Amino acid sequence: MGEFILLEAENQAEEHGVASEGIVRQGKIGEEILELCKELEADYVTLGRPRGEVESDFFTHPMLDELGGKIKSESNAQVVYVREVDTNED
Repeated sequence: MGEFILLEAENQAEEHGVASEGIVRQGKIGEEILELCKELEADYVTLGRPRGEVESDFFTHPMLDELGGKIKSESNAQVVYVREVDTNED
């Protein structure tokens, strides 16, 4: 499922003229994101906010804030949080 979502994100980026590269890794999500930031010497990292505090979320809001702080302090990348946008047209 994750690979499909990643491919869809790459397709959307391409449609908007944005270069992207999808990378799939195994491990603990937060640790892998942080290590990839360091490896790529990332300038920015975009993280999506969970829709709510439900069991199916990988991160709660406080956990995501903690990860963002770690990314910024350990990799020097700026963290950008994305809100979900309602794309339903009335």
